[in-house]
Amino acid sequence: MNSYTTRVLGPIALFTAACAGSFIVAHATPAQASRAIVHASACSIETDYIGDYKFSASGIANASVDPGGRGRRVYCPIPDETGNSINQTDSKIDVLYVSGIDNNNAVPNYTNLEQDSRALAQTCVRSYSGAPALCSNWVELTSGTYTGAFDTNIAAFTGTNDPVPFVKAYPDHYSVLVVNLPKNGVYGWSSLSGFSTF
Repeated sequence: MNSYTTRVLGPIALFTAACAGSFIVAHATPAQASRAIVHASACSIETDYIGDYKFSASGIANASVDPGGRGRRVYCPIPDETGNSINQTDSKIDVLYVSGIDNNNAVPNYTNLEQDSRALAQTCVRSYSGAPALCSNWVELTSGTYTGAFDTNIAAFTGTNDPVPFVKAYPDHYSVLVVNLPKNGVYGWSSLSGFSTF
């Protein structure tokens, strides 16, 4: 090789080797290899109340205000690389983070989700044969009068009927994350940014 070729190809070879090495290091753990990050734009809403939702690059917000303001639900399909398809025998979802903002600091209403000030989540599953959906317990993404950003791992709730154990119990079903966003609060709209699974 002449000196020009060496000067040009040498840095390219080093860069390629460095990139290959960083790829191996960056993808060494199973959790990183199976991570799926889903933006709220992949989700759907309750169509009866479409005017109560606001869409932006930040996600989906509940703009429902008083009088008559209430919690609104967002439905997000959960990708699972080995579960949630016909004849699968297990699910690889072990962590499920739900991210967004809770701007309602009112006192929680534990008996009426439409008036609850907390951001809540559950999972639901439906078989490919079309039987009615089954749903897990609701769990708190935010608690009490909390306001601000949240990034909550709902897999931390480990009871049989809690969201992640529930999905894992139905590996051959289609699963969906359901997020209940509180109505407009003193700090504005509450919103769902998205979620991630491992």
